[in-house]
Amino acid sequence: TATALPEGATFNAIIDGNDTDIYSVTLAQPLTSSEVLFVNLTPSLFGRRALFSCALIDSNGTRITERVDFQDTCGVYAGGLAAGTYFFEVTTDAASAVSYTVEAAKGAYTLESESNDDTTTANPLPALPGNFLGEISAADAATAVDVFSFEVTTAYTVVGDTGQGVRVALAPAPFAVGMQGDLLF
Repeated sequence: TATALPEGATFNAIIDGNDTDIYSVTLAQPLTSSEVLFVNLTPSLFGRRALFSCALIDSNGTRITERVDFQDTCGVYAGGLAAGTYFFEVTTDAASAVSYTVEAAKGAYTLESESNDDTTTANPLPALPGNFLGEISAADAATAVDVFSFEVTTAYTVVGDTGQGVRVALAPAPFAVGMQGDLLF
């Protein structure tokens, strides 16, 4: 039996390598074209190592998206979902019990579309401030290329440099942990 996970709520649980935890997330309305459903797990490992796997599954049992992450978090996202009940499945290889929190939330994002492998097929990023989700799978990481375009309307002066530029931040959704850099021109 799945544990109900209301949108915006955080649930605390415990799991080990002999267990599979399943949560149900119900969307009363379909997601709009600019909405994405995030379901995220954050373990409390206290220096231990464990591999987590998580999946978003529809009511017919079809895996919409799944992920295997090491240690810090395991999260999935999907756009274009119809109203209905979806399931978030969690497993781990942890030899002993691990506590974790899990939460589901909707957010406003523009999703990447393929093929965007060169400048002629680049995905335009939304006007700022805005959020955009793109993904390169682990299986394709060695060869995949995603190209995006954006318009700079106002540049800023980089301290200690004579040029102007724009700051680009890359972060795993929906949490702002990632990398950023300045593009100078």
